[in-house]
This record gives sequence, structure tokens and C-alpha cells, in this order.
Amino acid sequence: MTETTTCAWLRRTWIIFSLLWLGFIAYRTFEAWPTLPLDMGGVDPATDAAYQAAQLQHAAMALGLAIAAPLITWLLLKIACRARRH
Repeated sequence: MTETTTCAWLRRTWIIFSLLWLGFIAYRTFEAWPTLPLDMGGVDPATDAAYQAAQLQHAAMALGLAIAAPLITWLLLKIACRARRH
């Protein structure tokens, strides 16, 4: 089956916007990375554990945002193009 011109154009647009979205999420993740205040020492095991947990939560949230929006959009695009074919 051949792909319609509209669906091909939408797929290319989706790829471009997905890459822009990934770049935006990467930038915001890097910009808002958790830091330790200067008045706190990083030697304490409890502080180190809390900092590592904050980093893990931050990275997991960024990964979820980076994947969720393009994936949902791709699924909607797939449904729309499939409905258009039939």
C-alpha cells in the first residue's frame, strides 16, 4: 500500500517536531539539573542519597516527557492515516 501525500507530509512534520521536542527537553533537563546548595556538604551519606534520588527522579521525569509526547502524537498520526486509507 502506498502512503498518501498528506500522511507522508505529516510524518515528516512529526519527525521534525519530535526532534525539536527532544532538544527542548534535553536543554530544560540540563538547565534545571538538581544541585546541592553551597552550605551543605556532599560527604554525608543521607545527603548523598537524597541528591542521587533527586537526580534519578529528574532524569526519569525528563525521559518520560521526552518519550510520551512524540509517542502519543505518533499513535494519533498512525490512527488518522489508517482511517484515511479505509
